Amino acid sequence: MLEPGCRAPLKSPPLATTKIPHTQENDMMGVDREARTRLREAVISYMSGEISTFAFDDINTACGSQFDTSLQQISRVLFLLHDDFDHPISVTFKNWMMLQRIVAFLSTNLEIESPGANATWPFGSTVALGAAESTMGDAAIPTYDVAIHCCQVHPWWNRIPSHVGYIILSGILLAIIFALIRS
Repeated sequence: MLEPGCRAPLKSPPLATTKIPHTQENDMMGVDREARTRLREAVISYMSGEISTFAFDDINTACGSQFDTSLQQISRVLFLLHDDFDHPISVTFKNWMMLQRIVAFLSTNLEIESPGANATWPFGSTVALGAAESTMGDAAIPTYDVAIHCCQVHPWWNRIPSHVGYIILSGILLAIIFALIRS
């Protein structure tokens, strides 16, 4: 079964969502209100540490609306903010501030006016940003902490001490040499 406003089933547990009716008015404006609400809640959950990278990516991918071009742009930017390892959020302060603006933007029916990156993106101006920041009150986003929200992620192969790595590599090379000598 498809989640409202999403194209594919989610692999992660569903987040609590506020049902917003899909209306003709939203269609004419090119706004997928249900998908925006779902993605907004996913961003908040990701920033709060309630979900990890893989769960967030599943929701982000599923909520890329076919007719909401602003949501498509935001979804592409969000995709670039994470890597292929499942861990809690790890972003810089600058990206944290952008995520807060994205949460505020997803609460509106606005369209992205300028595609370039600027200090107010996805909003076109500080006026629009200021008007939308009032919607942030209900979002339980924690204060940015570099020790929590900007932890560098190291894959397992970077955690092997050098001397152990050399022993493993030597063993593999010796096995190859003996296999070549026997044949």
